[in-house]
Amino acid sequence: MSPTDRKLYMRGHHLLPPKHVDAYRTQSDVHVTAEQQASYYDKLLSSGLLTPPEIQLLTWAQSEQPATYRARFTGSTAAMEKYRKGTAFEALVGFLHLENPVRLSALMVHVLAWVTATDAGLDIHSPAAAAAPPS
Repeated sequence: MSPTDRKLYMRGHHLLPPKHVDAYRTQSDVHVTAEQQASYYDKLLSSGLLTPPEIQLLTWAQSEQPATYRARFTGSTAAMEKYRKGTAFEALVGFLHLENPVRLSALMVHVLAWVTATDAGLDIHSPAAAAAPPS
């Protein structure tokens, strides 16, 4: 799944209520940054929602070293770690998009609940945001 596909997924989530196009784009694009995806990576790993093969894929993808880092991630080890975690989250989403779209949809229900919590100003790692998403 390409970055454009992920942006479209997030934009679909933020479509309602109607808003100015700039506000709509800003609200959705914040969720497709490496930093935010690293946060979703951490939340997925600690949630108990992932199967052992999914955990293995995440940890493998996170441990891979990119040939180069984007300029904003070259300053510190912590920034590079966020970049690798964000990339690992993308790897999991892309793999499930190709191999098991039903499973991807099931996980995205939880991720979108965390998106909603983040938009409301909640820390997604707090107990208040850990509640199961509404069905």
